[in-house]
Amino acid sequence: MIQIGFNEKNEKIISVTGRSDFFCAKVNNITHITCKEYECTVHLTNGIEYTTVHLLREFEEKLEKHNFFQTYRHTLINVEHFISAKITHKESTVNVNGIIIKIAKRKVALLKKMIYDMLSACDS
Repeated sequence: MIQIGFNEKNEKIISVTGRSDFFCAKVNNITHITCKEYECTVHLTNGIEYTTVHLLREFEEKLEKHNFFQTYRHTLINVEHFISAKITHKESTVNVNGIIIKIAKRKVALLKKMIYDMLSACDS
């Protein structure tokens, strides 16, 4: 089960319970989530990784309201850790907290809009 809640400092927390595992992390500390078959790995800013048996779709449903974006079939990124993008006619990638991640061409415009909206919200 994946749940989003708040800690005593009013920071968003994700708690993930699997069959034999459990972990909690601040949502803002997640850089990206990768999935291979039925195992998802949650990557944190401090380099720690948690692997759990959940579908990427489950994470996406819980985190899409918290600035997470699916760049490719098997990857969600935390847009708050976005640094840059490289878009060419052959391949597109994003730099998330120093990690290069592939992005599907059909997702580039959506990501640009999400980043623009985030920056606009910061200006107001």
